[in-house]
Amino acid sequence: INLIRPIFENKDQVVVVYSRKQTEHLLSDFGCVINAFVEDISLKKYIADFSDKEETLQEVILFYHLPEQFPAYSLFKLDSILDSMLKENGQTSLYRDIELPLAKVLYDMEVSGFRVDEEIINELNLKYKSILADLTQKIYDLAGEKFNINSPKQLGTILFEKLNLQTGKKKN
Repeated sequence: INLIRPIFENKDQVVVVYSRKQTEHLLSDFGCVINAFVEDISLKKYIADFSDKEETLQEVILFYHLPEQFPAYSLFKLDSILDSMLKENGQTSLYRDIELPLAKVLYDMEVSGFRVDEEIINELNLKYKSILADLTQKIYDLAGEKFNINSPKQLGTILFEKLNLQTGKKKN
């Protein structure tokens, strides 16, 4: 830990990890605090290639055909690949301004804890999963195909090229 502590505690450092929350939990067990700017590959992958399935680093490395035997190199390459995908999909701001700061908040909540009514949470979870599944299917039916609804680029293609919807003019 003494070898990596200066890297993670240096506020001028950029560090690429698979999961910021997992890394922060692990480092906190050794009294190490993250001050560096952390790029979160799992979060980028979740946004760029939306999937509700949790994936391991090894699964993501294999998905992008990167060498398993060099995980540090693969993390570096994934960072570049996923940055390009986020930029292409218009999702960079979503990652930088919303999801990345939220990961820190979620970590703090996990450490501090909070009270919830588990029964109500489970009921709401079922209710909203069902509503989301219904709405998602309606969108696919209207579009005539499945696509990444969270991708502005793919959504734009469906709305404006396939369905020929008119773009609205911004008013001052």
